Amino acid sequence: SGELKVGIIPTLAPYLLPQVISSMMEKYPGLKLLIWEYTTEDIIHHLKTGVLDCGLLATPLVEESIIEDPLFYENFVTYISKNSKLFKKKAIDPEDLEAENIWLLNERHCMRSQVLNICRTTQENRLQGLTYNTGSVETLIKMVDINNGATIIPELALAELSNKQLGKIRPFKTPEPVREISLVTHKNFIKKRMLNAFKEEIM
Repeated sequence: SGELKVGIIPTLAPYLLPQVISSMMEKYPGLKLLIWEYTTEDIIHHLKTGVLDCGLLATPLVEESIIEDPLFYENFVTYISKNSKLFKKKAIDPEDLEAENIWLLNERHCMRSQVLNICRTTQENRLQGLTYNTGSVETLIKMVDINNGATIIPELALAELSNKQLGKIRPFKTPEPVREISLVTHKNFIKKRMLNAFKEEIM
C-alpha cells in the first residue's frame, strides 16, 4: 500500500502499462499509482528532485546517481510503405534505409537517437519542405500509411496494429537492433517492496 510515482517514456507507455496497471490495481487495492509520460531527460531530472519514485525507459544511462535494473530487451522493426522499393524484401539491412525517407520522433526522444544509430547516414523525411515533429509512434505509422517512406518502431507496438498494417512490417537482418528497457530509481530510493511488486507485474 502507499503511493508510487512513475515516469515512463511515450514510446513504451501505451504498449506496456495498460495491462500492468489493471493487474496492479486488482492485486494491491491499497496502492495508488501516479503515472506521467515524460522524455528520458525529464524522468532523470524528476528522479533526482524526488518528484518521481521510479522510471521506465531505455538504458544504459550515464548517470552516477541513478540505479538501473534491466527488465527486457525489445527488438526494433521497420514499417514500410507499399510504394517503397524495400516493401518486397523479407528482411531489412540498415544500409537498405539509406536511400529511403525515414519518419523520426522529435529530438527530445531517446528512440530518435537509437533509430539514427541504426541508419547512420539516413536523412529524416522532408516532403516539400515539411519537417514533422512528433512524440508518437502511432503518428509515425500514419505518416507512412499516408505519405509513404518508412519508419522504425519498437516491437511491442505490433500488438496495436491491424492485419493490413502488420503486412508492412519487416524485421531487420541478424543481428537485429534492440533497446534495453530498465526500471530506474535514484540511489536513495526506499520504497523497495512497492518497486519489487511493480517489477514483478511488468515481468
